[in-house]
Formats: sequence, structure tokens, C-alpha cells
Amino acid sequence: MAMETHGTPSSTMPKASQVCRLCRTRKKACDKRLPACGYCSKRGIVCVYGDDAASKVQDRVSMAATGVLAVRWAILSIFGTSGPSVLQAHTANGQASPHSSQPVTLAESLHSQVTNIIQSLDLSSVDIGARYFRGFHSSFPIIAPQRFHEIIREPVTPAADASVLLLSLALLTVEPFCDDLYMTAQLLFTSVQATTDASIALLQAAVVIAAYEYARGWVDAASISVVKCVRMGYCLGINKHDFEDGQMTSERVSTSQQSWNLWCIIVSEADIDVQQPPAYHLTHDTPLPFDLRPGANSSRPSLGMLGAVKVRNADDFGRQAQSVFLLYRVRQAIYAKSELGELARIDLDIQRFLIQVMKESTEVQSQAIHSTCTVIAVRTLFILHQHILTMQISQETLPEPQMQVVTQTSQAALSTAAKMVIDAVADHSHGVALITQTLPFCSRKNILDAKTVASSLDDGRSQPRDLKYVDLVEKALNRRWGAV
Repeated sequence: MAMETHGTPSSTMPKASQVCRLCRTRKKACDKRLPACGYCSKRGIVCVYGDDAASKVQDRVSMAATGVLAVRWAILSIFGTSGPSVLQAHTANGQASPHSSQPVTLAESLHSQVTNIIQSLDLSSVDIGARYFRGFHSSFPIIAPQRFHEIIREPVTPAADASVLLLSLALLTVEPFCDDLYMTAQLLFTSVQATTDASIALLQAAVVIAAYEYARGWVDAASISVVKCVRMGYCLGINKHDFEDGQMTSERVSTSQQSWNLWCIIVSEADIDVQQPPAYHLTHDTPLPFDLRPGANSSRPSLGMLGAVKVRNADDFGRQAQSVFLLYRVRQAIYAKSELGELARIDLDIQRFLIQVMKESTEVQSQAIHSTCTVIAVRTLFILHQHILTMQISQETLPEPQMQVVTQTSQAALSTAAKMVIDAVADHSHGVALITQTLPFCSRKNILDAKTVASSLDDGRSQPRDLKYVDLVEKALNRRWGAV
């Protein structure tokens, strides 16, 4: 990487000859300091000027993606004439191949391009599957292991939507994050969506892309993508996992995969926009999702309901669904402007849920603290009590002494939530691995809220080292997913 040195006394330190990648993406000024610019250094982000591993990943993807642009151009050029299923063979630069006499299907073209991109990352389809199922699947089961291996091991070329799904899973698992890969996945998704019918694989790819956007901190983009997932889910009928009188009728029993897809959409949508009503209707009697544990019967849902906190046979994903249901109830209450009595009942249910989860993990307490269901429940506590503290309540409705009690109770709840977050990050600083490979749906917001609450405490419970732990974990998440 070329350097330049400015001779003025106020600027004698060497600087990079170009802006860093993040500042270029942000389209903001970069001070070009070495080894890291001021923006990246302040936020604990790996600063990339163009010659390290992160840059090479971006460059390899950009080079491989030129073939994708050619495929998209071919799709658009023939759309409405010979149909979207057949393309003439093209080389990577978009020119017709002189050695090709046979038409190339859309599926074959996309499979070839996706394979090239994955190979440019020094990965294979098997590697992507191993990363996904090792780190993401337990909390985000968008695809079953059996179905994934069917896609990558089929003797025939996978369908076009399956290739898009494979690329989206690569997007989720590649480290560090790769926005060029994201743009390529979006490009392929849009092309296939425009030329084929909706499918489960396209829906799965859309949910994964939305998850990446949310992990990157692009809340508006993620919100739009989740709405697209909801509508696609309605078209495919996965929302027909509705329940009448608490019973799932035989004609409504679908595959466990469709149940997982529905719940992944619900989980993705849960924390993005608390001010809007939830897209799906959930009740206390809604059955838990299908069991994810190895050897579980995938043809029937888990026994137990969303509102049954003390159910003993819920797996981790079932507990996650219950924590999302608590967040769902808070969202409904905020949207409906519910009274304090209803909010107090939800608060009590959150406390009961956290106590139950901690009891189930008494032997390995740190697992409970770091589990996805606990993270979501803590997020729910923050949202609920922040809302209570901002409510406009007249003295006619609630006398001043009682209002003081409500304020103190909410402040104590926020302090407890912050303490749980700090305990979790302290485990990380003492050697308990932080799973930055998993999706930080709520982690970042919890960390920001915990920092705010801990900084405001004046009762001696917050120590300087606590905020140091929080900063360390925040930097780890920034390295994995970029600055928010």
C-alpha cells in the first residue's frame, strides 16, 4: 500500500494514499491515519486500506461477481422472448462463448457463478454448511441439515433459487463481513425473483439477507427485507401454521422446515421496529416450534405452548420462541398504549421466564446468560421499562407517591438488565468465548443500553472495569459485523 507523508509540522505522520474501505462505503471523509483512521480507531473496527485479508476477500468477490452481472444482463435481454429459463452461454466478461453450441439454463448459469464466487473465497459448499450449522443453526434454523446436503450433493444442477440460498448462507458465514458479497447476493436474488415463482428457497435466502442487514446495523434495509419475507411467506402459505382452539389440525400440519422458516421470520421481525404491530398473530396457546434437537420427531411440533413457561421439554429454539412471544406482547402493548396494569403483568411474566431459564442451566450458568432466549428477554426488559419511564401519566390516574414507586421499580429493572449484560461480557473477558459468529439480533442494543444504565448508576454497583468489559465485547462485535 502506497503511503504519503505531509511535510507540514501539524501533519508529519505518514498517511495512506487512499481512504479506507469503511469511509469509502460511508462516503465520508477519512483522515487516512496509519495504521487505522480516526473513525475506525475510535470504534475498535479493523481499518482496511486495501492490502490486507479483508480487502482481498472483497476484491476476490468483486472479480467473481462480474460474471453475475453478465448473467443478469442475459436474463434481462431475453426476458419476454425465449423466457427466463434458458440463456445463451456467456463468458465471464459477458461475451458469447465461441465454443458453446448448447443453450445454458438459468440454473446452470447461476450455479456456475455462485461456485466461482465461493471458490474465490477459498471455501466450498461443505465449508459454508459446516460454519452455518456449527454457529447459526441453533438460533436461526432457516434450513434443515438434510435439505442443505441434498442441495449441494444433487447429481443434477441445483435450481436457481437453491444457488441464491447457498450464496446467502456464504454471506452470513464469511468473516470478516463482505458487503461486495452482499450486493452480489442481492443482485442474484432480485434477478431470480423477477424471473421465477416464489419458492421456499427464495424465502430462506430473503430471510438470511435480512438477518445480515440487521447484523450490519442497517435497520431500515432489514425492516424492508423482513416485510418482503412476510409477504412471500403469505404467498407460500407458511403462515397457515395457525392454530384453532390451541390445536393444530391435520390439514395444517406442514413440514418442520416450514415451521422453522415461519419462526425465523418472526424472530427477525421481532426487534426491528417496536412501534409497529407484529405481522403474525401469536397467543399463549400457540404451540412451540418443531423440535430442533438431534433425534427429535420432526413430523410433529414440540409439546407445550408459548405461554407455558414451565414446560419441561422445550429445546433452545422453543425457549427462544417464548422469549420472542414476550417481546411480541410488549410490542402489542406499546402499540395499543396499554395501561400500567397490563405492562406490570408482562414484566412479571418476563421475570418468571428468566428464573425458569436460569434454573434449567444451574450447572452451566454462563450458558443461560449467553443463550439467545436470555438475550431477547433482556432486550424485552429494556424496551418495556424504557417505555414505562417515558409514559405520560396524569396525577389523577396515578398519584405522585405511586408514580415514584413505578419509576423506582423500572429503574431497578433496567439496572438488573444491565447487570446481566455486564455479567455476560465479563465472562467473555475472562476466557468464555463470545459467539460473535451467531446473529447479534439484540446483543448490540443490549450493550448500548447497558452502557447507558451503568454510566448513570451512582449507587456503587457499577465499576469502571464493567464498562471496560462492555467496550471489549462491543469491539469484538464491530470486528465481526462492522460499526453500527
